[in-house]
Amino acid sequence: MNTDSYFETGTGHAICEDYALSGEYKGLYYAIGSDGCSSSDDTDTGARLLCHIAKRKIMNMHDSFRAFEDPKMTELEKILRILILQECKNIGNMLKLRSENFDATLWIATHCGRDVAVFGWGDGAVIKNCGELVQVTNLEYESNAPYYLSYGLSQERDAAYKKEYGSCYQAVSDVLKMRGSEKLEGDYRHERDCTAAFLMHEENALDGPMISLSVCSDGINTYQDKENNPITVLDIAEEYSAYKNYSGEFTKRRMLKIKKEKDICGAHHIDDIFCATVHIK
Repeated sequence: MNTDSYFETGTGHAICEDYALSGEYKGLYYAIGSDGCSSSDDTDTGARLLCHIAKRKIMNMHDSFRAFEDPKMTELEKILRILILQECKNIGNMLKLRSENFDATLWIATHCGRDVAVFGWGDGAVIKNCGELVQVTNLEYESNAPYYLSYGLSQERDAAYKKEYGSCYQAVSDVLKMRGSEKLEGDYRHERDCTAAFLMHEENALDGPMISLSVCSDGINTYQDKENNPITVLDIAEEYSAYKNYSGEFTKRRMLKIKKEKDICGAHHIDDIFCATVHIK
C-alpha cells in the first residue's frame, strides 16, 4: 500500500490555488486535496492550511477510522468538520486571516484496516480504479457556487449562501467505463442538498475489485484539446488511474506523463488540478 498526490496550475490561472498531500500514520493511509476559490482572496494559502489542518485532525482521530458501520460516517464527518473549523478559526486569528481566505473545497480519502472512506466538501471527483473498470463520481453544483467549509466560520456568510443558493442542488453523476472502450456500463445521476458533505464508505475494500482510489478537484472537468473542444471527464479519469505501479511518487509520475502528452498534442486544462490517491492493494 502507498499514497501519493500532485497539483498543477491551469492555463487560466497565474497562481495555483489547488493543493494536495498524502501519507501514512499508524496504519491510516490518507490522501487530501483542496481547491481554493478563484474569486476570493489568498485562497492558495487557505487551501494549503486546510490540507495540513485536515491531516493533523485525522491523525489525531486515526483510531476512529478503523472498521466502522456506515451510520458512523455521519458522526465522523460532524466531528471532523467541527475540529477543522475550530483550527481554521485559531490559525486565522493568529495569522490575521479572514474567513474568505479559507474559501476552498476539501477532499479526504482514507484507508485503514479493511475500510476505505471519502469525505468531501464542495465540488470535485472521486475515481475508483478497479482494474479494467473505472468508476467516476463527479460532483457539480447547479449554481456553480460550491458550499465551502469556511461558511461555518461566519453565520452571516452561511446565511447569505443558503438564502441565495439553498434551493439549488449538487448534481452527483456516477459513471462506469471499461478501459479502452467508449461504452458506458452505467450512468447514474441524482441531486442532493448542496450544503451537505459527500460521504463514501467501502467496507472490506480489500476483498473487492478496487485497486486505488483518487480524489480530484473539479479542474478535471476543464481539459480541452488543441481545438478547445472539451475532453470528457471519463477519458481523463481513465488516464489519471492508469498506473503502471504504485511505488514512490506514483501519482506525480502519472500526472507528469499526462502533462507531457497533452503538451505535445496541444491539449490543456484551464483550471488548476489536484489528484490525491490511496493505493489499496
